[in-house]
Amino acid sequence: MALGACAGEAKLHVPQHAHPQASLVTDWFPGPTVAYPVPVQTIDDAIAEFGRPAFCKIDVEGFELEVLRGMSAAIPAVSFEYHLSPKDKAKVVDCLDYLGRLGPIRINYLGDGMLALGRRDWSTPDAFIPFFLHDLEKDGGFFGDIFVRFGDHANSRPPWSGSAS
Repeated sequence: MALGACAGEAKLHVPQHAHPQASLVTDWFPGPTVAYPVPVQTIDDAIAEFGRPAFCKIDVEGFELEVLRGMSAAIPAVSFEYHLSPKDKAKVVDCLDYLGRLGPIRINYLGDGMLALGRRDWSTPDAFIPFFLHDLEKDGGFFGDIFVRFGDHANSRPPWSGSAS
């Protein structure tokens, strides 16, 4: 099962040679892939079936925005991958813009190899996006994860911290 903007079916592109990743994005992998049809549901569908999570990690090799578009209401926290190519930077901004339309958000990041979040304080989109576009690669490497907290949770401890707010 894959997640996307709407329910249906899609092709999951899996590298021909042993590689632990796959994506619904056709050209995500530089080598040859094999496409397999898979059913697609939305985050909203998954919530209706399994309940609302406190945290949702999205690791979908370039399909992040489409997965997020299948979420019509905020959950306490979400994370998704970032890469710092110009095309991927634009996707991250689009993801943050979409999430910001669901309610107030605060943002942080964890760069590859980092052992702690990159920013001491969680940032508003207005503060984080310019940092992400122009300064992140100085601190956080060329890829990692963006963490987003919503609404009442935006200013509290994140659900993965192990402590109550």
